[in-house]
Amino acid sequence: SIGIDAYDEKNLHLDYAAADAKLLGQSLAKIPGYEMHNLVVTAESDNTSRPTADAINMIFAMLAGLYREKGLKMLAAAGIDGSTLDMVRPDDIVIFTFSGHGWADPQRNFFMVPTDGVWDKTQDAPLAHTLVNMEEMTMWLRLINAAEIVMIIDACHAGASVDTGSFKPGPMGAPGLGQLAYDKGIKILVATQAEDVALESSKLKQGLLTFALAGKGEGLAKADGMVDGQTDGKITLDEWI
Repeated sequence: SIGIDAYDEKNLHLDYAAADAKLLGQSLAKIPGYEMHNLVVTAESDNTSRPTADAINMIFAMLAGLYREKGLKMLAAAGIDGSTLDMVRPDDIVIFTFSGHGWADPQRNFFMVPTDGVWDKTQDAPLAHTLVNMEEMTMWLRLINAAEIVMIIDACHAGASVDTGSFKPGPMGAPGLGQLAYDKGIKILVATQAEDVALESSKLKQGLLTFALAGKGEGLAKADGMVDGQTDGKITLDEWI
């Protein structure tokens, strides 16, 4: 779970993205019946963690079984303890959540804005090469051999991560995350359509998507058990999402 409030570009500051990551990390860790490897990375004004573009990519590389020793050192230098990361096995479930800024270019290519993303307030667009692009993410996800993979992106324009305007679900052999999600059965939940913005609430002190998933009285914390659609005492990923 990654949440970025503090950006190097001060004009990008958010208030509740770090709280989103903490809430989702804590909520998922409470689900019984699993051996948990839980990593929550937040960029806040009072801590030293820096989820940079390189760090985020390295997290996925390590889940794919690559660069572990190098990755641990690199993440440590960014203030991130990556010791819980290990190569994903075929019976594992991987859940990745991102709360922070997102951006889509005119071609509807989606990017996550890391803490070191360059987006001068005088410019309409960030420098794309400083961001985390879905092409790189797709490359790492192809290498991760898991029973299930879930991505939850609480960011502006996140719908462009899978909907490029030309993608149609089917065995088309097309590039991109949308095709990979179809081929591998990856579940992707995003806060917004490609042209829209995500919102965070000062009243809820969360992003709206995150609150719906795990906020007080909602989602995983729903008191009436409505998330448990089969009323079997277990909440599956399909039921939750």
